[in-house]
This record gives sequence, structure tokens and C-alpha cells, in this order.
Amino acid sequence: MEITIKKLSPAIFVIILICFFLPFVSASCGGQKLATLSGVQLVTGTTVEGARPSEDIFRAEKATQKVDTEPLAIAALITTLVGLGYLSMDIDGFCGCCNPVNFAMLPDGRFVTCEKGLPRVKIYDADGTFSGVVAGPEAFRENESACSLEGLSNCQKGGLDVAVDSQGRVLVMDPIERSVRIFTRI
Repeated sequence: MEITIKKLSPAIFVIILICFFLPFVSASCGGQKLATLSGVQLVTGTTVEGARPSEDIFRAEKATQKVDTEPLAIAALITTLVGLGYLSMDIDGFCGCCNPVNFAMLPDGRFVTCEKGLPRVKIYDADGTFSGVVAGPEAFRENESACSLEGLSNCQKGGLDVAVDSQGRVLVMDPIERSVRIFTRI
């Protein structure tokens, strides 16, 4: 099988990466905004400064709280870099502009991705290297046909959602079939 790689527009790729640097998560307590964090801060960890009440009601003490590295933010960044680096119908690539649509982290650090249009569930190593297929499009025929009129690159329907449990089982929700399937490694 010949592998062809279709590069994404560098401008689109840069715009997506820039968005990762913009603030998109706000932390608040009691209705008061404490901090706004970007994706980069969630990947690298950061320190948030604020005030906490003291014994003296007229004075607040300065407080700092460390925000640890968030594994799901790391996975989102890796998935973005893996998925947006190239478009491909090949099993290790992602077709369309918006894939993968969902991901989950396995207990061993690998991550599971789900796609729409060509519904597939795949596993990647923690470094983003393709590891294997959990389920291909043949397992999700109704979901796949939801995009047949729009074409794979324009699909706004379908898609799969994924979760994993502590035993490493992969749980896939198919909103078109209204079902949840549990996959185990054999």
C-alpha cells in the first residue's frame, strides 16, 4: 500500500496552534474569577496567585496555588499535532478537517482517538506514534452513512465519543445508533 500524505495549509495549522496559547479555561470561586489559563499553561503547569481571608477582616493574605500539569491537555496537544500534521485516509492518519473528534487516555499513557465521517477508533502511543485499531468503519455502518451525503471532509453528523476505564477497556458511544460498545484487548 502506498502512503500518501496531504499536507494541511501551514496557515491553518499555525492558527490552530496559536489558539492553544489563548486563554480558554477560567477558574472561579464564589463567583469571583481567580485565573484564566491557556492550553500551554495546562500542559506545562503554572502558579495562580490570589488572596485568601486572614484573621484580620480588613486584610487579605496573598496566596499562591500550583496548577499541576494536566495529562488531558498534553493529550489534546499531542492529538492536535498528530491529527493536524497531515490529512490521510490511511489507517494511521486522520481524514477531514476536524478529526479526531474525541480522545481518552489509557491508564498506561497511550491515548484512544475517535473520528467522524470515516468512523474509526484507534490507539496512539504517548509520543503520538500509531499503535493500532480498536474498531474500523465496518463496526459503525449507521454512523458512517450519516455523512455519506455531505462527504467525509464536510461531515457535521456522526462521530463517536470515547472513554476508558481503569482496566484499560475502551467504551465507545455511537450517538447515531444510540449505543455504547465496550472493547477489550484480546
